[in-house]
Amino acid sequence: MKKTLLISAILIAFTKVGYNQKKADIDLLKLTEHKQLFIGKSLSKLLHEIDGNPTIVYGHRGINGSMTGGRIVFYFDSRQMIDSLRKKNITPLTLTVYVVEFFEMDDANRFKEKKNVWTKSDEEKYGKLTIESFYFSGVK
Repeated sequence: MKKTLLISAILIAFTKVGYNQKKADIDLLKLTEHKQLFIGKSLSKLLHEIDGNPTIVYGHRGINGSMTGGRIVFYFDSRQMIDSLRKKNITPLTLTVYVVEFFEMDDANRFKEKKNVWTKSDEEKYGKLTIESFYFSGVK
């Protein structure tokens, strides 16, 4: 009886994980299909539509004369998971957003070990940037 309950619990857990994975994939696919709804809108609007919070971020400011103000690359997994996936030659789930305005990530004022961690203050500071384009890559 205990074995049956244990096996049932394990099957339910795996089914739930599979369902959540499919839901996340569908959400990202819908966002990509409805990309035009977010072009010209604020970065925070797009981030609020994504199931899950960004964990790591890299900002790349635009170069004078370039078409865009820069790009921000978001990761949604832990640093350990990202490293693990890369060792297996798997690209982790990444959101790359091109923005209109020129910006500079304030790396000098961040703690060294938290330099690339996306925080609530980052969302307040960079959330108003206007989206020019975006795309997802990698796997969840």
